[in-house]
Amino acid sequence: MIAKTKANSSFRGTTRYVIEKEKAQIIGGNMIGLDTNTLVAEFKISSYLNPKVQAPCYHLMLSLPHRETLSNDQFARLGERHFATVVVLSELTGEKAKLTNPSKRIGEKELNELVDQFLNDKIHQYSFFIARHHDREHNHIHIVASRINEITTHAIKTWMQYPQSEWSARLLEKRFGLEQVPCSWESKNKALTRTQLDRLEKDGLPAAEKMRRAIDEVAQNQPTLPQFIEQLAPLGVLAQVCYHANGQVRGIKYSIQLNQKNIDNQNQWLTLAGNQLSRHKYSLPKLQSELGISYIPERDDGILKALALQGQKLVTEVQTNKKTLSVTASFQESLPSFDEESQTPDETVESVPISTLQQQRENILLLQTSEEIIDKEEEDERSITALPVSSNAQNSLLQLTDAQLLATVKQLEQWQKNSPRQPSLNRGETLKQRLDQLTQQKAKIEKQQRTLKQELLDLGPTRSLFHPRGVSAFEIERRQRELERLQHEIDEKELERKQAEADFKSWQKIAKAYLAWQEEPQTQAMNQLAEDLKLPLISARLAQIKQGYAIYDSAQYILKGQGEIGEEGRYFEGRIYRIEERKNILSISRYDCDKPLFVAKDNRKAGGIVEVSQFNLTIEDQEIILCYAKSLLKQHEQVNQTKNQLQR
Repeated sequence: MIAKTKANSSFRGTTRYVIEKEKAQIIGGNMIGLDTNTLVAEFKISSYLNPKVQAPCYHLMLSLPHRETLSNDQFARLGERHFATVVVLSELTGEKAKLTNPSKRIGEKELNELVDQFLNDKIHQYSFFIARHHDREHNHIHIVASRINEITTHAIKTWMQYPQSEWSARLLEKRFGLEQVPCSWESKNKALTRTQLDRLEKDGLPAAEKMRRAIDEVAQNQPTLPQFIEQLAPLGVLAQVCYHANGQVRGIKYSIQLNQKNIDNQNQWLTLAGNQLSRHKYSLPKLQSELGISYIPERDDGILKALALQGQKLVTEVQTNKKTLSVTASFQESLPSFDEESQTPDETVESVPISTLQQQRENILLLQTSEEIIDKEEEDERSITALPVSSNAQNSLLQLTDAQLLATVKQLEQWQKNSPRQPSLNRGETLKQRLDQLTQQKAKIEKQQRTLKQELLDLGPTRSLFHPRGVSAFEIERRQRELERLQHEIDEKELERKQAEADFKSWQKIAKAYLAWQEEPQTQAMNQLAEDLKLPLISARLAQIKQGYAIYDSAQYILKGQGEIGEEGRYFEGRIYRIEERKNILSISRYDCDKPLFVAKDNRKAGGIVEVSQFNLTIEDQEIILCYAKSLLKQHEQVNQTKNQLQR
């Protein structure tokens, strides 16, 4: 059973969608009305009790597989208990509220007792109705409720509504004898949507799900990593461990052959990185920590590299001898919440969270940001599929000379300097909230104005000889002045609202331009280059070039401050090192070594770089030279400071 839940600000929009849909039928609840206007009027009574709640409308949905069905009475009891369970769970605190932790969460027996007590004593404190829809093959119901308790005026907490709704659905499956499925946090795989479950029966397992099940099956015996890869092959799954150019392990990817041909009549393959299948189970670190797969680099790396070479051939041979299920290349991971509901409120201006708007690129609140923090290993795994040329890019960059590599870095830095600044999502959210706030404030004042106008009309004629019981002229004048004051406030709020709207649209325009810039081929190429420059071998080489500059400049400073001029150039002789510069070539030698440890040529005056041809200095050597140069610089600064003081 699939459970969905959402809180919003529009009783009218939600109620109209639920009960005015074709074949909709109210089957339960505690409300009197049977039409939209009556139900909305009842709901608004409770919402007036706590006007601070911005989203008082609670909309829950339960959907059965098309192979299961319930009567109206059973569905009504199911929906009522689901609503009660969600409310009870929302009131829990402490360890018992941690539903995703089986060892700490509230026990099923205790929870059922609390729900029974709530159904007997408290459910009447909330207004709700249950409606059944017959517009789809699978049976489903909608529960529309007010979040406001009509006795305490407190609102149902919704910050944990998704795990609460899912856990309630699991308990109801047991209670009503329905097909049971594990919670998403128990399986560590994202639950299949209704569309995916229906397609599963029609077309067979999706390719990604087939890979997951094969991995789970093989991992039960906790084999070594080479054995794991070999045992996946007969199941039609090719697993391959990938390595960086320096030999460090990078991650693991999985491939499966699809029952599809490309334009060259060749078999198509679906390839996904481990964390794309499930970041909780199938990445290389999680294979070891969660599934017990054994991996020892010294023991396994040689075998793994050999398996990678013959893996494609191995799987192809297996596939030709084994009839596979019909699979689809695309795997729909999720559906938007309440995909059925498209109605918009016709009264209240609804404030849409920025996090929701980010998911829709056509609205420009939607700047995609990273909402999950992933570790470096998972980033590397993602690059296996998304950026298959990263290793080739590393090889290409390694073939560049130091001058070419630094020119590439300089070009990237210049591009980044001239790049448009990413719009602040916090700024966009603040502007949106400000616009919503002003719109609501204006609507509130207009409502007061309408009420006052109606009261003025209801007062009747002014007191006179003909109407001795009429209203005094003073009272009418006072109310008219109040109307003028309200109109003045409305005009001011409208000016503020228009300015807020202009600011928000300006932010949207900038954000749209930024999105368009992000999608330009040059931007993607430069972003790719920036990522390639972070690869271990490239970053190590750049660090060495940077250190070469530091050593060269420090040695030059020592020469200028402590060196002597000889026949062929300038030199400095210390107790351990000799620094010498001949014809623009600087060398650093140690007396216990026959050859120079550092040789470099400065071509910066001609627009070039410091070309280091020899760099055999140890870390200790580098620290001594850099520290000595710093001490000379400090002495020089102290001398200059003393001179300045004497001159004063």
